[in-house]
Amino acid sequence: MSPFLPASALLAPLLVPFLALSGTPTTAEGAFQVSPNHVAIAAGTKVRQVTVKNDGERPVRLRVLPQSWSQTLRGDPELTATSALVSTPSALTLAAGESRQVSLVPTRASGALEQAFRIVLEEVDAEGHATGAAPRSVPVFIEPRVARAEPVLATSLLSYRTLSFSIGNEGSAHFIATRVQVVAKSEAGERVFSAELPASYVLAGSRRGYGLDLPEAACRAASVEVQVETGRDRFVFPFGRLRCSS
Repeated sequence: MSPFLPASALLAPLLVPFLALSGTPTTAEGAFQVSPNHVAIAAGTKVRQVTVKNDGERPVRLRVLPQSWSQTLRGDPELTATSALVSTPSALTLAAGESRQVSLVPTRASGALEQAFRIVLEEVDAEGHATGAAPRSVPVFIEPRVARAEPVLATSLLSYRTLSFSIGNEGSAHFIATRVQVVAKSEAGERVFSAELPASYVLAGSRRGYGLDLPEAACRAASVEVQVETGRDRFVFPFGRLRCSS
């Protein structure tokens, strides 16, 4: 059976790679840091803490916003206000060099699927208005009873010379696709083309779409495959020989 689906089965955003891996803190704006920058709350755990430190030379006021996290096919995060995770305190002021802990409290029991959140820390002025500085976003996961990530090749499409595909997660917990490559090989197994695509989180039950315009070398290759590395494991999803249209 051919791995390719009709064009109507995929959406146009697949043709535009988009980087959605933003779990590490940025330092371009503001002078505060959050650690750790990736929080896992084990099933049954009632509270976890993160440390917020002001590395600047002036006081900083912060608002802490727990957000439920889902993702689009392009990998864009979709954040919505939630009561399933509570932060204490919800606002804080740090003097220069000061550190404080923020408690994260789940309000729902762990289930069969991992619950994904982001804690957004936003700098505000004395009146509580956002200053416009880029907020920090920390991934928070409430682990399921049994945590298991399962990368799969969910959909694929070849249209002329554009290869579009999506990597799905049929497991109960997220994984990070730390490296995504499209590789074309000759009959002898030699690599004749390769392209690196953006790294990304893939949440439980979600898909991450990619798109790539193929050169002549890939279209004429004996086989094409997608290689996905998750830091711990490596997965290979073969397409076989492609038949590009001119």
